Amino acid sequence: MNRIFIFIPFFLTCAIIVNAQTDSSVSTAKKSQSTTVSPTSFESSLVQGKLALLKVFTKEGANSEFSLVYKVVSYSNTGLLNNGNPVSIRLNQQSLDSLFTRTSPELSAKSASIKKYVLDNKISLTEEKGWISVLSYFNKLN
Repeated sequence: MNRIFIFIPFFLTCAIIVNAQTDSSVSTAKKSQSTTVSPTSFESSLVQGKLALLKVFTKEGANSEFSLVYKVVSYSNTGLLNNGNPVSIRLNQQSLDSLFTRTSPELSAKSASIKKYVLDNKISLTEEKGWISVLSYFNKLN
């Protein structure tokens, strides 16, 4: 599997990672080679910082549709979140509670601040922009 990196400017810096499978075929009559690239997944970084929010589209088979999964990952070496492994989330309050109370002591310590921020600003956690706001706020906390 090859990885192709595509950078697209948005109002937020957005890096899309494309995982692709290549199929090579050689024609015996012409001795030419053609390559077909079919993407199997895309990752878009919606928030960057201590915690990053990724929007991941994956495709299981050649004829299947892309499915969408949101993941939160920590790129710091401190083991802030699940030993550096991404945590899949759903866009709801339960995922926020689980993320900030069950993953690490550092996140648990900031859980009250995050909940207050969500209530004070009337943030909808069922929308992508709500999660972007919450994780951006977390990344600004000391």
